[in-house]
Amino acid sequence: MNKKNSYKKEYRLRQTFVLPVFKIIMVELIIIIINFLTRFISFNYLGDFLNNFIIFIEILIIQLFNIYLVLKIIFSWISYEYIIRDDEIIIRQGLLITKEITYEIANLQSMIINQGLFGKIFNFGTIRLYNPVLKEEIFIENINNPNFYGDFIQKKEPEIPFIIKQNNQKSIKK
Repeated sequence: MNKKNSYKKEYRLRQTFVLPVFKIIMVELIIIIINFLTRFISFNYLGDFLNNFIIFIEILIIQLFNIYLVLKIIFSWISYEYIIRDDEIIIRQGLLITKEITYEIANLQSMIINQGLFGKIFNFGTIRLYNPVLKEEIFIENINNPNFYGDFIQKKEPEIPFIIKQNNQKSIKK
């Protein structure tokens, strides 16, 4: 029997889109400032012919740098996926070459859900799990509705998404 089809529930998650959008906005603001500063310097200190040539080169370099940063942000967001199943958590990373790490939920001892102010406003956060068998912490970073998925991992009936709990520390009981 196919193991993939034997799960009752499976959630495929990516990090919240809020952070990449915020990073792209910040990159664009920095590019605007750099563009303004380079044009200001060019107009004040260079001649007309040299000025036009240098402005063209500046715009080309700045826009190539801009495209590189935006693509890097988008690809780093796309390259992480979390798969939460009834009995395991899979962290998959990479686009062309994929690395997959599987953790058994039965081996988890504790869970902490972290949400900062920005995360509480937009309802995203990080689930930090501890596996005493491997003696390591597992992070499911910046996902939407972390309390919902935390309840699912604990085998509780998850509450309706978009409700933020006051107590963010949980323990998995054996």
